[in-house]
Amino acid sequence: MYLHLLQKPEHKIAFMRLARLLAGADGFVARNERSYLHAFVDELGMAEEAVTAVDGADDIETWLKGIQDEQVKHVFLAELMLLVLADGTLGEHELRILEEVKRVFGCSDEVFERFKDWAYRMDHLRTEGVKLILDPTRANG
Repeated sequence: MYLHLLQKPEHKIAFMRLARLLAGADGFVARNERSYLHAFVDELGMAEEAVTAVDGADDIETWLKGIQDEQVKHVFLAELMLLVLADGTLGEHELRILEEVKRVFGCSDEVFERFKDWAYRMDHLRTEGVKLILDPTRANG
């Protein structure tokens, strides 16, 4: 959705590392999460091989230490929040990883909660859209 704003290769790689870590945080990668990962690769303009090569230690601080631009940090938060909700829930392990991203980025509790609330609303709208497509005569809810 907003990944086109990431221009530096190191930002793209850091993002994909985090996305892969988050997608597998609850022990498996759900179908919707896999779809998000593929969409991320496309939007970032990365080759599939480059993504599978994105590996290494699960050291979030090392991955993110060079990111100073606040808008880049916000892109990470927005996209990662949407990813963790792709399977319908924000799990404990996913939340821990997001809290670490928040800490490394120096993000306030208020801003973090705003991104989380936004992601929940976006997830709700996506679900509402599917329901509308399946049966537009049915009431919202």
